[in-house]
Amino acid sequence: MKYLFETKEHSQIKCEEIDISTLPLDFDSETKNVNYLNLSSSFHADYFIGVDWLVEEEYALAVYPKIDELDYVQMFIDCLSEPIIAKEINKNRGKQKIYDIYFDKSKIKIPANRFEITPILIIHFLSVVKKIVKKGLKKGYVRVQENLSSKVKGRILLSNTIKNNHVRNKHHKTFCSYQKFTSNCIENRILKKALVFVSTYLTTVNLRKHNQISQLLNFCMSAFENISDDVDIRKIKTLKSTNFFKEYEEGLKLAKMIMERFSYALDNATRNNETVSVPFYINMPLLFELYVFSKLKKAFRKNILYQFHGKYGETDFLDIENKTIIDAKYKEKYQLKYDIEDIRQLSGYSRDCKVLKKLNIDTVNPEIVDCLIIYPNQYDGKSEIITDIIKDERIEGFVKFYKYGIKLPQKN
Repeated sequence: MKYLFETKEHSQIKCEEIDISTLPLDFDSETKNVNYLNLSSSFHADYFIGVDWLVEEEYALAVYPKIDELDYVQMFIDCLSEPIIAKEINKNRGKQKIYDIYFDKSKIKIPANRFEITPILIIHFLSVVKKIVKKGLKKGYVRVQENLSSKVKGRILLSNTIKNNHVRNKHHKTFCSYQKFTSNCIENRILKKALVFVSTYLTTVNLRKHNQISQLLNFCMSAFENISDDVDIRKIKTLKSTNFFKEYEEGLKLAKMIMERFSYALDNATRNNETVSVPFYINMPLLFELYVFSKLKKAFRKNILYQFHGKYGETDFLDIENKTIIDAKYKEKYQLKYDIEDIRQLSGYSRDCKVLKKLNIDTVNPEIVDCLIIYPNQYDGKSEIITDIIKDERIEGFVKFYKYGIKLPQKN
């Protein structure tokens, strides 16, 4: 690699050594992938963090969080703690996901201890396996070979029977091949194999400071105690999806991604090389939205409705009991000012008949609806949603518009 361009979210790339405008970049708006971490044609970074190639094997881009020492791992943990929110992680949203990893691309050298995607992948995998365990491990038919005594089952293996039994005068024993209905099937063995990779990896990194991860791993491992992790790599790569549980399809996909991350070699999981990363991105506005959702669910429980479709738009959240439209904006500017386009967006929702009816508000002579914007505030924001002060801070110049700063987790 010749050069790594580095910047933060929503910042313009400035480099005195190399003019980025001279690189042959294709800003194709129709692409299905998030090319160049959603870099604009004016070379402004978007609200995506991660690393990606600008020119394969030559020039790469790393975009870091705008909030110093942001603990996005803890943000994912908090999101996945709520089952209804866990379903939204990596859900297809048009062209974008919460995060994505490009294993088909070459790895990129980055400065040590910046960030990597492996912890996110592991947390996502463990949360899916937890759902599988709660539903119950599936069973399937597995072909086994066994030297049976005084009975025959399935197909007799003549060669093995003669070689290992008859020539040794053990005429009462017969080698047989038959199918056994068991939970020790190929799907579960692949999940167990990935769990072993996860356990090995976690011994080399400082993720165990997150007690939730350790507890989640222990919960999953105990359920797979009687499942073998002996599985052929070729079977892992060629296994097709199953319709038994939809969680199995997602879990197996993540399991293969984890093992691919370590090149299917368990020894690689013990080498925590954070100076090399596979290209990936994390969509911070979407992650922030789900993080806020987790805090709102904790504070208001069933009263919060997510992504309600109005007549002309989709709200982030509706607080049904308190008749409030809530929007999550990943913009620190709200500490001092506001974005007029956001005000207009929420104003439109507050006049949408479908939204008003959902809030049980009369659409003939409607009252003015409360609108609340939740934004990141690392200085005097709250780490949780405090219900009795959530609408204490008004946005000056607008009727019933409020803002609430929430503090995002940071690394110690």
